[in-house]
Amino acid sequence: MILGWIDEAVRDGAAKQKACEVVGISRRTLQRWRRQGIGDDNRAGPRKKPKNVNARCSHVPRSLEAMAIVGFGRKLLQTAQQFRQEKSRLSLWAVNRPTPMG
Repeated sequence: MILGWIDEAVRDGAAKQKACEVVGISRRTLQRWRRQGIGDDNRAGPRKKPKNVNARCSHVPRSLEAMAIVGFGRKLLQTAQQFRQEKSRLSLWAVNRPTPMG
């Protein structure tokens, strides 16, 4: 995947050094991976689970978690719609408001 991205960037005119910087490897690493015939990223990644892995409620099924996220999105959408309606109502009021007699 990473080697493919670099090849694509170089084909599109990017410098190989800059493409390597963007994906976070050195040009030397790129050369080594190509020489060794590594098809892709050979980094091992983390060896232990992070301590905050249980930050997500592990007792809640993913389907319910997804439903909660969707519900939050709907609520956010409703709030945005209400805000736009109120803003529109207030701007109409400002245009049509009565002028003080005096």
